[in-house]
Amino acid sequence: MEHRHSVLETARLKRFTWCIAVFLLLFLVLPRIPISWGQAKFALSQSTIDDMVRRFGSRARAQLQDWVSFVNNNRGLSDRDALDAVNIFFNRRIRYVEDIIHWKKNDYWATPQETLASRGGDCEDFAIAKYYTLREWGIADNKLRIVYVRSSRLRRPHMVLAYYPKPRSDPLILDSITSRISRASERRDLTPVYSFNGSRLWTRYQRGQGQLGVTRRLRNWRYVTEKMRRAIIH
Repeated sequence: MEHRHSVLETARLKRFTWCIAVFLLLFLVLPRIPISWGQAKFALSQSTIDDMVRRFGSRARAQLQDWVSFVNNNRGLSDRDALDAVNIFFNRRIRYVEDIIHWKKNDYWATPQETLASRGGDCEDFAIAKYYTLREWGIADNKLRIVYVRSSRLRRPHMVLAYYPKPRSDPLILDSITSRISRASERRDLTPVYSFNGSRLWTRYQRGQGQLGVTRRLRNWRYVTEKMRRAIIH
């Protein structure tokens, strides 16, 4: 029995390693958004605004204009003030809605403009919107990670945004379920599984979690980056 258990564990680890290898291979060819983060006035293309109004109604225009003004009027904040501002902005403005209800899909990653225009989104949509806003303010990509976690509080997978003041520091967690920013060490309800940003992927293998659907989530992230590349102008 012990030998059989060892064989199963080895096979599971190999499947997980293969999955991550595919993820990393594809991640290396993800499109990069060719903009100078934090150095020029932020705007959305007219075609993006028109598309959001067509899909979500005339109120979408004001929502997007508020975001553009928020980004451009709050440049120069300290990193901590920027984290507080972006967390409050999205948590108060966006209602939490599951993908199956909001988008009629089991798993859909929305761009910030889709989240704002539709005035709803789930955990990854909040994290993505905060990530792109902070990047627009010039916060370095290596300080930010979108983190896929297991939440004992919610009893389901969850996604948050982590900010690292230094590479090995205890990160600050921006969460859609609270406007209070806490250190990761204080969030004992969260168990990280993997995290990523525009440049890298980090993983943490857990028994029984070898099949994470990372390839499918990579596709979602790629679609978001492609749409953002077309949407943002400076």
